[in-house]
Amino acid sequence: MLAHGPISAFDYWQSSRVIPFTINEFPFWSFLFADLHPHVMDLPVAVLMLGIATVLLLPERKEITSGERRGGVILLYLLAAFIFGTIACVNPWDVPAYALVLGGALILRTYQEKRGSGRFEILVSSGFCLVSIVLLCGLGYLFYLPFYKFYQQLYVDGLGAVGQGTSWSDFLTVFGLWIFLALSFLLLELYRWWEVRSKTKIEPRRLAGYFLLCGLLSLLTRMLLWRLMRLLALRICCLCWACVFCWARSWSMCETSWMAVLTIG
Repeated sequence: MLAHGPISAFDYWQSSRVIPFTINEFPFWSFLFADLHPHVMDLPVAVLMLGIATVLLLPERKEITSGERRGGVILLYLLAAFIFGTIACVNPWDVPAYALVLGGALILRTYQEKRGSGRFEILVSSGFCLVSIVLLCGLGYLFYLPFYKFYQQLYVDGLGAVGQGTSWSDFLTVFGLWIFLALSFLLLELYRWWEVRSKTKIEPRRLAGYFLLCGLLSLLTRMLLWRLMRLLALRICCLCWACVFCWARSWSMCETSWMAVLTIG
């Protein structure tokens, strides 16, 4: 560029076709070509859902009355159900992910509120929390009932099992960087929590051996689980692990919300 020479040709379109016979579009690519697909239209809605999940985990202000607090919670739950229904209409592929985000936020909120209570009270609160999650998802469907009643499908008739799954190399090509960043953060926080709890430093050799064992177990689990169920099982395990870890570490609401979003996402 400094020499005012010709710029070599670059096929930027091909950057969305990293894996053969698949489409690997990303936000900047979609914005550049104005490719208004459902996963692009769903971006602001998904950000709003993440904001709602964060608000659910933030500490409540002490200066407001109980009536105002109750009214605010009801409005927030209605908004969460409406936005979840919007996601289901705009981009149904995001429904499982954001159902877990919403459910994880409600579960963590319940655990934070009942911290230090008896086991029976925690168990009852968890049951009510699960019922609330189901009701919110159902309410999201009812908000858009006219849409589902008059919607007509084009080219696609329901869901079906994939005959050929994604290989590990292709999966890591797309998601490897983000998995590395998320796992690095989680493992670093786990090491800091363990170091404070045990008041002794872990030998690097033992720590490396533990991580290697976790990797082998994850690989074995991947080989045993069915293709369609392994992602759901992985998300549920990550969610349960995040709940236990946040409970043990005594994080604040803000820290817990970021942990939940990072773990589930």
